[in-house]
Amino acid sequence: MIVAATTVVLVVSVLLGLRYWGVLLAVATTTYQFSSVYGLSFGISVALNTLPVIYLLPRLLLRRRYGFTIVDFFLLVWIGGYFINFARSYSMDVPLEIFLRTLFFCGCYFMLGRLLVMDDDRGKRYLCEYAPAVILLTLFFALIAQDTSQQELASQIQFDMDAGMEELAGRLAVGEGNPVGYSAAVNTAASTAIGILCAAIFARGVLPLRVTALAAVASVLMCIVALEAGTRGLIVALFGIGALIYLLAAMRNRTLSNRITICLLAGGILIPAYFALPSLLTSLAEVVADQFGGEYGNVLRQLALMLSDSEALLRDQSTAGRLEFWYVGWKLIQDSPLLGTPTDYLMQNRFWAHNFFLEQWVAAGLLGLVGAIVFVGSTFRAALRLIDVEDSGIFVVAICSTAIFVSFLIQAQFSFSTFHGKMMFLAAGMIIGLDRALRRERVPIGMRRAPLPGPVAAE
Repeated sequence: MIVAATTVVLVVSVLLGLRYWGVLLAVATTTYQFSSVYGLSFGISVALNTLPVIYLLPRLLLRRRYGFTIVDFFLLVWIGGYFINFARSYSMDVPLEIFLRTLFFCGCYFMLGRLLVMDDDRGKRYLCEYAPAVILLTLFFALIAQDTSQQELASQIQFDMDAGMEELAGRLAVGEGNPVGYSAAVNTAASTAIGILCAAIFARGVLPLRVTALAAVASVLMCIVALEAGTRGLIVALFGIGALIYLLAAMRNRTLSNRITICLLAGGILIPAYFALPSLLTSLAEVVADQFGGEYGNVLRQLALMLSDSEALLRDQSTAGRLEFWYVGWKLIQDSPLLGTPTDYLMQNRFWAHNFFLEQWVAAGLLGLVGAIVFVGSTFRAALRLIDVEDSGIFVVAICSTAIFVSFLIQAQFSFSTFHGKMMFLAAGMIIGLDRALRRERVPIGMRRAPLPGPVAAE
């Protein structure tokens, strides 16, 4: 029954996606859930991940001029670091797969994000299609399909309420019972809903009341799904984007002095709140457990325990494992700080850094680290410039893209390989593309530099 229902949803979604591109990218976002229903089918995964690029990228490149920027240059530098370590490998099969996946999910999805906002509506139609589609698909798998492989893994790690409080922090580790692909999809859907809700509440007047109400309902449902997923990194990421999007929305159309005041007030609230956070999380866990069941409050209890007890943090199996990976990663960097480590060596030893910036330095050398820093810094710089855009629709597109990007980036400090973050690169492409397009509109036509030769835009 689950397979039949999923097949119907998949076929309908793909057919709609051929007309509504946001639906197609929502299908790509939930690729892991679709493939897991079919026994973690590799063919389904490849097909759904490549379809948006194969279907959209060529036609958008022909219709819209792609302007090369400094970010594109550093992205090429970054990918060049991966190529060097691919070329340094003795075996080629697995390193070639890793290199191609990185090139595809980083480069192609970033380009696609740039191109999606180069039309007249600057991505507003895309967001109107993508947001409801990705939320509904995520709810479908959470409520109906239940993601069989995720459930099988989760059943192996039962939360024992009879265990001592000292042991609770280590029982459900980040990512255990929760494959990265599933966590990434929930992350994207929840970030989208929270981004829309924060934009509507804190930047008043940008969205109708009915949209605000729907975003509030969607945010609550996505938070419940995130709690059910049992991944602490995801919960931390959602808290992080809530705080950041509040700041960005509150600073919209404010003077510099007002923005400084807002940041100081936020700091004055967050610093004391950090020390009270264990008690707040424990209370929230009790409320959630009473309303939705005891298992939904487990993640919040673990976070509260880890914040209040440093020894519990050290006893946590997930934390200990990540500290070990970070230590090994730093040793690899010390051995080869410029070039990084050959890809085949990393794959043979099954090394995953579980930290975005550390992974780039290990896998792509100094070129990868510099490229990653410039990429992240440029995206944040563009996002800050977009909060004052006059068009409220473009502002919402920018805020939602920023929410997705930041949420992925936060969780990537504890989890995720680079190629799991395709939606982070697509969101970054949209942010940088919007900023570049709007800045070019403000430049007098006579002062604009001529674009590089390329295909003539279709009528």
